[in-house]
Amino acid sequence: MSINAQPFSPTFKLVGNLSDSQILVYDASENAFVNATNTGASGGAGLTTVSNIGTGVGLGQATGTALELKSLVAGTNLTITDNGQALVFDVAASAAGLSSGTNLGTGLGIIKGNSISGDVLEAKSISVGSGLAIAEANDTLTITLTASL
Repeated sequence: MSINAQPFSPTFKLVGNLSDSQILVYDASENAFVNATNTGASGGAGLTTVSNIGTGVGLGQATGTALELKSLVAGTNLTITDNGQALVFDVAASAAGLSSGTNLGTGLGIIKGNSISGDVLEAKSISVGSGLAIAEANDTLTITLTASL
């Protein structure tokens, strides 16, 4: 039944005793508007607890019947964008503070420098010629003479 239906002659029926936070709803079986307990978010018992089902920091808490949400604030090199369906977190990677490598010895340097985009440290390859072998273990390169004298 539409409220704007003509002729409009609504029927109201009291169900039980009136109590705080009740609303009028149309009950088709009674063919009338009846008082009922409001179970929506703005009345009735309402929200009393919030559960964090994940392992991280909770985003909300219940204070009385209100749901209080914490704000998400982007830090350095981070942006948060609301695309209408989700919050998107973007990290701006940079090689801040890394501008080149330095050869501490007197021979040829192994560090080449940063890539063109500046976010990758590039190293030179080491290869050996005939009669030599090269091996690596953890932080050490070992060059061995394999030719017989």
